[in-house]
Amino acid sequence: MILPLLTGVLIATAWLAALIFIGRFILTQWFTRTAGFLTMAFLSSAFGVLTLALATTLFGREWPGRDGVRFFVYLLINVFLWSAVYLLARDQRRVHTGSTEEAQS
Repeated sequence: MILPLLTGVLIATAWLAALIFIGRFILTQWFTRTAGFLTMAFLSSAFGVLTLALATTLFGREWPGRDGVRFFVYLLINVFLWSAVYLLARDQRRVHTGSTEEAQS
């Protein structure tokens, strides 16, 4: 009986940490470097999944709009992850070919 409660606390504290990180990180120029974009993409994805987990913990599996929110979260995760794949390949190609443009990692 205690394990579900502790799991809920862990989900809530991880959600809060992700929210604080994103809130502070958004104040930087994270979008000017590949590593900054990848960090924001990763934390935003984690925040989306944690939001779903927290909502399920608080409201159960049946709440209005759940399917739409799940679709949107997983759509964004796909966009972020495929963007990360593209950026990594682009930067690796720049390093490998010795491009004059510096790879921003």
